[in-house]
Amino acid sequence: MKSNNTFSVDFIVRKSRYEKQIAYLFARITVNGISREISLKQKMNEGDWDSHKEQIRGKRTDVQAMNNFIDNVRFMLTEIYRDLVDKGTPFSVDQIKDTYLGRQSPKETDCRGIIELFQYHNDTQKHLLAAGL
Repeated sequence: MKSNNTFSVDFIVRKSRYEKQIAYLFARITVNGISREISLKQKMNEGDWDSHKEQIRGKRTDVQAMNNFIDNVRFMLTEIYRDLVDKGTPFSVDQIKDTYLGRQSPKETDCRGIIELFQYHNDTQKHLLAAGL
């Protein structure tokens, strides 16, 4: 199915307010020009970040593990996007973020058709009606 959405995942770091050399890792998701950020709750040395490659510089095992984590997050966010495109229904960047974080979007849970709504009403209110003559 062809998609008219634009989509990107970028990784950024933000300096810690309290520790000078520490930075925190964030994923920025953009769909159709609307961006949301997700804190990945990972710390690193600020000087180790390569903003062009969007990875940490170095060959230590902890650096390789962190770069693998970044690749996995990128893959998971892209997979969520592809699943939503394959469904063919309109979606937003918030739905991608909520799905990644394990939260259900209110739109997904409250979006019922009018027929389902009437059926639910009739089923729950049936016991209150008296039988007609």
